[in-house]
Amino acid sequence: LFRSIDPTTVDEFGIPVLRFNYSWSDFERKQARHMHNTFEEIIENMGGIVLGEKPGADRDYGLLNPGRIIHEVGTTRMGSDPKKSVVNEFEQLHDAKNVFIVDAGVSA
Repeated sequence: LFRSIDPTTVDEFGIPVLRFNYSWSDFERKQARHMHNTFEEIIENMGGIVLGEKPGADRDYGLLNPGRIIHEVGTTRMGSDPKKSVVNEFEQLHDAKNVFIVDAGVSA
């Protein structure tokens, strides 16, 4: 998955929007299949009833377009200008000096 600026689409303010370029790999498909099997096992072990059908290989085990089923990283902008970014180069919030963002959400 990589992001790029969409050269043809802008938001309501005229700012170009992000384009997500992706291709699911066998690793993600195996991970999604494992997740569904694990959830089913947990539900049954708790005495619950599994509702609906598990998506199979024909439906990529439930993998949909990015943004519909998962949260892509990169929503915390890094920069030196507090008016244009949320954190500095040390992932420290501009507006709260004792708070650091230490996850994959930071994007330069």
